[in-house]
Amino acid sequence: MKIRHAKIISLILIFVLAALSFINCGDKADTPTPAADTTAADEVSETQAETELKPDLPDADYGGKTFNILTAGNWSNDWTEIYDFTADEQDGTPVNDAVYLRNRTVEEQFNITIKEINNMGSSVGGTGKGGKFIEKSVMAGDNAYDASQMGAYDVSVLAYKGFVVDLNSIKWLNLENPWWDQKANSDLTIRGMMFYTTGDISTLDNDCTFCILFNKKLITDNSLEDPYKLVQDGTWTIDKFVSMAGSLSCDLNGDSKMDENDMYGFCIWQDSMMGM
Repeated sequence: MKIRHAKIISLILIFVLAALSFINCGDKADTPTPAADTTAADEVSETQAETELKPDLPDADYGGKTFNILTAGNWSNDWTEIYDFTADEQDGTPVNDAVYLRNRTVEEQFNITIKEINNMGSSVGGTGKGGKFIEKSVMAGDNAYDASQMGAYDVSVLAYKGFVVDLNSIKWLNLENPWWDQKANSDLTIRGMMFYTTGDISTLDNDCTFCILFNKKLITDNSLEDPYKLVQDGTWTIDKFVSMAGSLSCDLNGDSKMDENDMYGFCIWQDSMMGM
């Protein structure tokens, strides 16, 4: 039962991503090409045909099974509330329509129903409700969820506790395919195992991208290296960052303590280390 469950997860996830890729390719193919560029267009079409990726999946019929996806840590506001797996109808917007067409394609291909179970609320330090739901489900052995997406706070704790499987061990799940974020794959691999990652399957990682801002005047006044150039040269590292930030911290009022009246080389929100 457990092995079959894992196969269902891998098979659906792969096809979900592949279907989205095909939908996007189809949209591009409908763009008209000027007659004068016929030769160039033929060459492009030929190249696209040669490089088109197709999922290496077997035919399967899951008899109307409902594929449950738990989405947790989804805050109820305009900039973080998102539904990567829910689109009840087409509304003319690219992402919604791509999700809708992808879901319908997968459901028809494998005779399933995709259901997103959305749990609103924050996800902090491994104490979020989503993580608790997964723990409870695994301990009960009820297979309540076939897949899940949640904040890194919770999923990292679940991985540490042994409640999620190594994605590399799932048959049919090829993490080297371009629809997976290869940088994330590399950074999230520990001792050859990867328990969670991201890619085209979600758009929220793009909406919540971390960034670093710096004071150009302080850089110039203190004769520090240009961070832009360091990035371009591939020499921007955590060590370099710590060194530069530390050199700017200063006890401005000379009271031998650092407080709100002094200058800090770095100001950070409590969870921003995740983006480092």
